[in-house]
Amino acid sequence: MNTLSDLNNSLFELFEDIKTDKIDIKKANALNSTATIIVKNAKTQIDALKLSDKIGLVPGQILPIVERIHPAQKAPAIAIKNTGNDLNRLQEKFAKTLGYENRLAAVVALSSKVFEERYFNQDTF
Repeated sequence: MNTLSDLNNSLFELFEDIKTDKIDIKKANALNSTATIIVKNAKTQIDALKLSDKIGLVPGQILPIVERIHPAQKAPAIAIKNTGNDLNRLQEKFAKTLGYENRLAAVVALSSKVFEERYFNQDTF
């Protein structure tokens, strides 16, 4: 079993085996737990690909160091630390989504602190 389709088929077979008492419930629970871990891992990989695309990384490139934690949130939330030109480019793009001509115009209108808070608290990260 190497694909999520294989896993899906196996889970339906497991379901049938449970219904017909062909498998011990303890073993079925163990298989279910393992399947859950595999599915969560696949979701994490998909989320990482989406994030990589969002911040402009090439798939397979190592993510930069995690730097910021937003203080207003109960559970730690992370934002990826970008360096130099990457950060400037992303903030320029973000400023335009807010309706400003560029980052400088957004900072002048909002203040640097508010702009940074909005940038690092984007729901799409």
